[in-house]
Amino acid sequence: MLQKIAVLGINHKILPLDLREKLAFLPEEIPPALRELQSLNGIVGGVILSTCNRLEIYTLSSPDIDILSVLLEFIQQKKGRAPDTFYYYEAQRAIFHLFRVACGLDSMILGETQILAQVKEAWQMAAQANSTETILDKLFTQALAAAKKVHRSTGLCRGAVSVASAAVELAQHVCAPLESRCVLLCGAGETARLVSWHLRQKGVRQLWITNRSVKRGEGLARERGAIFVPFSQKERILPQMEIVIAATHSPKFLFTKSDFCHCFQKSSPVLLLDLGVPRNLDPAIGELASVQLYALDGVQNIVQKNLEKRQKQVPYAEYILYKELQRFLTWSNGRSAAPIILALREKLESIRQEELDKHSHHLSPQEREDLDHITRALLNKLLHHPFTRLKQLGKFTLCGRLKLNIAKRLFDLQSQWYESDDHPPRRQP
Repeated sequence: MLQKIAVLGINHKILPLDLREKLAFLPEEIPPALRELQSLNGIVGGVILSTCNRLEIYTLSSPDIDILSVLLEFIQQKKGRAPDTFYYYEAQRAIFHLFRVACGLDSMILGETQILAQVKEAWQMAAQANSTETILDKLFTQALAAAKKVHRSTGLCRGAVSVASAAVELAQHVCAPLESRCVLLCGAGETARLVSWHLRQKGVRQLWITNRSVKRGEGLARERGAIFVPFSQKERILPQMEIVIAATHSPKFLFTKSDFCHCFQKSSPVLLLDLGVPRNLDPAIGELASVQLYALDGVQNIVQKNLEKRQKQVPYAEYILYKELQRFLTWSNGRSAAPIILALREKLESIRQEELDKHSHHLSPQEREDLDHITRALLNKLLHHPFTRLKQLGKFTLCGRLKLNIAKRLFDLQSQWYESDDHPPRRQP
């Protein structure tokens, strides 16, 4: 029986967060949902990818069922509502969409890599629920491999595209190597947490954290293995700092020009990064020759330039994905034609053996062996081109299916299993 790959989905581009939340599947909801999905008539297997930015249900099903209606009804039953706006793809478009999702081309932040792990987790969860089979396993395996190839071969994932990562990237550019630098981080909110994580990832060992809330500041310092400095004592440690990053929501300046006039007598300028809104550092500090001050706008400019660089990598990434799509289709088409190829080979081999037995009774053992070798080689050469062409046909186009059917009729192949995706019956020993 012919089978169809399809995907129904919603994402951040077409539905707001409050509606996506109502349709999302929690991790513990996915295994029973997959079992229920697979029990529906005509569905062979499925994978549910549910993240904060998207819900996608991939299925392998019989071609004669209205899988779109089935999936919408399935979501209606599980979530009490079905999306009014969605996207739905079949066959090659569904496959290519998965490849784009896995490598970050369809993400809110172009080229982000977290989605790759989420796709892998969704596939593994489906495999554990026994809702995948050979085609879906191959599809997701190749999607993951294609994404890694894109990440490795293009600049799609290079360059910081968040304020926190861009700030640390700037610090590394100005003050490399970061490992030996003394860094003061002001704040313990989300931006500060991300900055501290990126600093540790870059190897910063001497990190001080200060914050108005002692509890939050000490908690972040413990988490990052940093030193906590009470907010009232932050000016005391300024003289030994080489990088100061401010990321708070304070309505007043944390530091003014006078704080730096009296503190710094250094051979190289001190790097100051102001990520706060409103500003955490007095702009007048930038007048000092002993500092390099970058405000939030400067960091955001880096983010924008990196996003533009990533955008230029999209055609290269899609070219790689297109080649991977062709590889998957070649595999799938070859698998589709395999039963016909095997049936044809068995039929012609049977004829060859019959004729060999009929005309070799007067031959010596050596002559029979030579004739067997010659006729086998001749058969292989005659079948090579037809088999190659059959493998290029497949189930993803009506034309391909018609040609496979013509080949079956042309050679009068009566085996029942050639129409199935199952393996042909094994010969009895």
